[in-house]
Amino acid sequence: MSRKIDNINSKLERSQEKLNSMTNAKLNLERTIEKHFKEIQSLNQKISQVEIQIEKLVQEAAAKEIKERTRKELAMIKPNYMRL
Repeated sequence: MSRKIDNINSKLERSQEKLNSMTNAKLNLERTIEKHFKEIQSLNQKISQVEIQIEKLVQEAAAKEIKERTRKELAMIKPNYMRL
């Protein structure tokens, strides 16, 4: 009878060790997921900032293009105006 109790206690200890191991693995996984989630949030913020910068650069480039076209058109009109 004592031997059966020892076997049961041994199995119980192994089961408890497995449970502890699985609990630790779960906690580590949760920490890793949380860390990656925060990294993703940070990257999303950086992407948003870059998108805003790109939009500003596109607007600046468009403004420069309009200014250059206007300058060229005025340069073409001016000689014709001077002839009148």
